[in-house]
Amino acid sequence: RAMFLFDDPNWNASRDEIETLFKECIRAEPNNETALLAMALLKERTGESNEAEELHRTALRHHPDSTEATSRLVRLLSRQGRLAEADALTGGAASGGETRVAVLIAQGQFDSAIRELEKTIAGDESAIGPRIQLAKLVFSHRKDRQSAHRLLDQVATQSPHEPEALRLRTSMLMDEGKNAEAEALLMSGLYKLSPHWREGCVQCEQSFIQRFGTEQSRMTLAQQMG
Repeated sequence: RAMFLFDDPNWNASRDEIETLFKECIRAEPNNETALLAMALLKERTGESNEAEELHRTALRHHPDSTEATSRLVRLLSRQGRLAEADALTGGAASGGETRVAVLIAQGQFDSAIRELEKTIAGDESAIGPRIQLAKLVFSHRKDRQSAHRLLDQVATQSPHEPEALRLRTSMLMDEGKNAEAEALLMSGLYKLSPHWREGCVQCEQSFIQRFGTEQSRMTLAQQMG
């Protein structure tokens, strides 16, 4: 639910609820990269840069190879003029692989980042994280919905119930005005997730259905919730 509230243009009206939900997620699963980075972004939006930096660094300690965590921290440091720290974090501008992608994203070189990710996934069907990252970029920066959906289809063949892919696909469908499809995706995939993700997504689904769902979907959800 927190992620859907946070994606809403009027997210600030639900700021306290969003922060509470993110904290609950982190308490339940302290190493959860998505929850840590989401809370960090919330702190950035509200001007709490020190707290945002610490959350980014916590995510990196648990996930040292994370392109997403690295790029976000590099962007934060760069905005503060701490370029030497940002460069040291990435090992210098000549770094390759996931770190290179993080640097390119932090510098706003999205087309170059896309090309790097395309090289990473070429011939590697198990590269789930880079595919999701690539889907995000081609959707948000190239507005290429078809390619983004195709990448998420590839993820689904390897990991059918990947939570971040589920969230991204749902957000994409909502952006396309396909609320019924987004609702069906949530309803079909929700109870196949791990317990920690399931608890959070139940709230997410409730929020979605309250906003966009039909009366029948509300009744179905009530039955599923017991």
